[in-house]
Amino acid sequence: MNVRFFISNFSIDVDVVRKVVLYVVARLKEVDVRRLMYVMYLVDRELYYVAGFTLFSWKFTFGGLRSFDVYDVADELTDLGYFDKVVGGKDVVYRFRRESVEVELHKQLRDVVDKVLEKVRDVEDLGEYVVKLIDPNIVKV
Repeated sequence: MNVRFFISNFSIDVDVVRKVVLYVVARLKEVDVRRLMYVMYLVDRELYYVAGFTLFSWKFTFGGLRSFDVYDVADELTDLGYFDKVVGGKDVVYRFRRESVEVELHKQLRDVVDKVLEKVRDVEDLGEYVVKLIDPNIVKV
């Protein structure tokens, strides 16, 4: 797969960013906000290495790795009715609610996301896994 070729003719806009988050949550069916954050970082990290850009801006704070853009997009998709947002204690969980919606991503972008989802499928402590992979070219400390 030659992602660099696809990216050179590809423009990133808000719709693409929304679709990536929607695709991830649709594939996972239900995801807590921390796991969503880690998965989206790993997608961005992969895009950065194969194509030289990211979809989100990232910061490492006292609470861990964060992108307020991911929060904003997930909340927007909740407002549009794609997710249910369940808040319980400290946890926030997004549940995909439109089973009949098919999310279309450009094949190479979908391949990047699927590769990340496959890698992390069985990783129990995703936070620990991601901390080892933080790249200062992507994350502002």
